Amino acid sequence: MVTSWHTRGSLTRLFIKELGWHLQSVPGDYGTLTQTGGVYQLAEKTGITYRFRSDRKLDYIQDRKRQPDHRRYDGSGKLIRVQHSNGDHAGPGL
Repeated sequence: MVTSWHTRGSLTRLFIKELGWHLQSVPGDYGTLTQTGGVYQLAEKTGITYRFRSDRKLDYIQDRKRQPDHRRYDGSGKLIRVQHSNGDHAGPGL
């Protein structure tokens, strides 16, 4: 099974299903996409991890030091806050 993962702009990444919901990227792309309970996680070779909620909105980006930047959305799904693990944050008007 081949799954496509679309990002902003025109980038499409393809992943091939291996075991369960472990999806390996195609040759030349080193990301690994997994799904658990409707939550997707994209792990990059660089050590950066992107986690997506079950509604496919970005939940957080975790850097190589395992420090996440969390996203918060309002009831209509609009991004309203980004907060780093050190307490720094951006709000309305990001």
